[in-house]
Amino acid sequence: MTPFRKRLQPVYAIALIGIFGMAVASWLSSCGASSANSTKGVTTVMKASTFGCRHRTFANRFSTLLGEGDKTAAMKMIRGGLDSGECANLDKGERVHIEDTAITDGLVKVRPHGEPRAYWTVQGAVRL
Repeated sequence: MTPFRKRLQPVYAIALIGIFGMAVASWLSSCGASSANSTKGVTTVMKASTFGCRHRTFANRFSTLLGEGDKTAAMKMIRGGLDSGECANLDKGERVHIEDTAITDGLVKVRPHGEPRAYWTVQGAVRL
């Protein structure tokens, strides 16, 4: 894993929380209207810089914390995830392969091109 995927600057982290929060709100308003089967196996790009987590439950918990308005707890969680390797930065314009979707959660599992690990992130951050 490259060093830029491990560390997140505080200002950048706050911006990412905002993007993640907007994506969660967008998903809640659309109620996951897209089809899960139509995107699996597609190669696409990230349309926003954000992060992803290896396990769906971690991404769901982060979304829950943001939904409750607890940005402090969300920041602690994502910092710990980035430090442990559970989560990674996903950069705008980065080429990714869609491996799975969770419409009810508003999440999509993407694998950055050339990397073996895949990460769950919000659908709003991926060009579908």
